[in-house]
Amino acid sequence: MVKSQKGFLLIDVLIGMLILTIALVSLAYAYTQSVRTSMGSRNYNQAVYLAQKTLEGLKTQDGSNAFSLPASIAPITSNGVQYTISLSENGGSMSEPLDANVIPVQVTVKWSEPSSTVQRSVSIENYYYYKKQ
Repeated sequence: MVKSQKGFLLIDVLIGMLILTIALVSLAYAYTQSVRTSMGSRNYNQAVYLAQKTLEGLKTQDGSNAFSLPASIAPITSNGVQYTISLSENGGSMSEPLDANVIPVQVTVKWSEPSSTVQRSVSIENYYYYKKQ
């Protein structure tokens, strides 16, 4: 009986190593995906912060006699990612304007992830009041 069981230990070890290898490869893939997702979230949060900061900068003109948008905003680089910021006076998302003195302003921040060629963007809209002369 002992002669017929030769080699079973080797097969058991090989099967165990195969299962361990599959588990380790799965864990490595999950780790890289979580790092990629974390970096994407960090870049998105940075873009939202830049959009909010830009809109906050316009609050100094809120309620003034003259409201004007900056002609251009220089691109900002943070953590190796370049963010492009654009401002526009748009019709707003409301079907009817609240007041003739209210200006809807939309800020859009665009960026590309370092590991991707897809361009992502985030837009925030805010309303400002100015006194017409």
